[in-house]
Amino acid sequence: MMLGIGGQVASSGASFLRGGAFKPRTSPYAFQGLGEEGLRCLAEAREATGLPVATELMDPRDIDLVGRYADVIQIGARNMQNFRLLTEVGRLDKPRRRGTGRSSSASAGCEPSRRLPGTHSTSRRFPS
Repeated sequence: MMLGIGGQVASSGASFLRGGAFKPRTSPYAFQGLGEEGLRCLAEAREATGLPVATELMDPRDIDLVGRYADVIQIGARNMQNFRLLTEVGRLDKPRRRGTGRSSSASAGCEPSRRLPGTHSTSRRFPS
């Protein structure tokens, strides 16, 4: 399914493919996403289409896993104040994409992660 969607996205002129392998839910009993299996699907779509893959990282414990598969790390609006996560993402040499919610303004979240000790000093932004 992801390969078909990836092909349609690529043929429409998109610059990258965005997909969520982890799904934030308020209930621990609700579907939480496919995890690594979902990341592998995204990587297969990248290989087939040539489009870089963007996916959201929500937990610093998943940074190595997501970093192996994703070309662009997305930080969702609900994590814009999660400074432990932002610090860890800042250490990756990968572009970051901010969420689009209320707390994702330029003064919140991602930008301070660029200036914390040990983080990379550049942040490349991608369109929504």
